Amino acid sequence: MSKSYNTPSFLRTLDTYLQLCYHILMNDVTTIREALVTPTEANLMEQLDTFGIEGQLDGKFVRIGNLPLFAPMIALKMPVRALKGPGYEVRTPDHPDIAKAALSDPRDELCAAFIAERDRVVADNSEHRLVKAIFKDKTDTNTLPDWTTLIYPRDGVVDAGTYIFDRNNNTLNVFDDSIAWGAANNAGRLATRELIQRSVGSNIIVTASTGI
Repeated sequence: MSKSYNTPSFLRTLDTYLQLCYHILMNDVTTIREALVTPTEANLMEQLDTFGIEGQLDGKFVRIGNLPLFAPMIALKMPVRALKGPGYEVRTPDHPDIAKAALSDPRDELCAAFIAERDRVVADNSEHRLVKAIFKDKTDTNTLPDWTTLIYPRDGVVDAGTYIFDRNNNTLNVFDDSIAWGAANNAGRLATRELIQRSVGSNIIVTASTGI
């Protein structure tokens, strides 16, 4: 007689086993806040040693005013996406995840710096704004659709994209955009490059693809 794997007791056992595996996995995976850094030479080297492969590290960045934030493109532990309910999941970060992680602990110095830059940018109408966004009419290059900004608030975000740090030739390239938020215009992307260059110092050469 063949054994049935569709009995309530078997399914309960399987569910318990899967929950145990999930618990072990979640405890072993780095949280996005632990992996989130501002781009200094020391921080990039630490990120590379922890998450890089063969001397190269890929990640996503968000710039809030004069505060750039870098998160590696690896599987990280983070809250589930909007509309999915409470809890945590393991996945690669999106740009809104970076902002949420920076704001996750009000006692964190990074949180205070984020809020200060966000409030400054919101009050400064001359600050470079994101000028491209997905899911919108490209004839209007200054605004995001209402539903997108409701799900992914972007107050203070002035640039977003991807970075690649290559220790083999000591270069850091910032490029691309954010599906949720878009990217800075050419002047804004140049400002991002100059800001990051000052932050990492002269030992690393920062390059940037043009903005939108």
